[in-house]
Amino acid sequence: PTADETLRAEDADHWIELDLPSTQQTRDAIEFAFPNRLYDTDPEACASRAILCPTNEAVDRFNRQIIDDMKGDKDVHYAHNRPLKDGSTDDLPLDESEVDQEDEYMATQDELPKPPHQLDLKPGALCIVLRNLSKRYGLCNNEKVIYVGSRGPNLVEVRKIHPDPKYPTF
Repeated sequence: PTADETLRAEDADHWIELDLPSTQQTRDAIEFAFPNRLYDTDPEACASRAILCPTNEAVDRFNRQIIDDMKGDKDVHYAHNRPLKDGSTDDLPLDESEVDQEDEYMATQDELPKPPHQLDLKPGALCIVLRNLSKRYGLCNNEKVIYVGSRGPNLVEVRKIHPDPKYPTF
């Protein structure tokens, strides 16, 4: 390669041919990245592996397949999208009769950056914290955690990949 990292025909003597596996099948890619259902036996080991996807839709497809394949019962968590009063800065929803209709409508919307309305998880699922929840406990953006289980309709328990002995789960 030249300094601008383009390959030229005259450099062919120095080329290295790589025989990298490729697939168009979701299941084959999952088996390659997580052999022998690694996500069921060693979720911590999964934290150092990844499948690179070109779109969020592809990420969702892989995540759904892995969650469906995992052992255990699925916990389903729903977002509660509540529109606020016009010009308001408080958390009071609109008239309750309008809220149910708005929830149904907002659940069908799948636009970025709004996350999906439904989150399906099974104990042992690897997750990533997407916002700074607690600097004190190290639950910050991009921290990898393992889902332990549901602790109510609006609360989940997770454990850090490398936990502090004083705070093993949250």
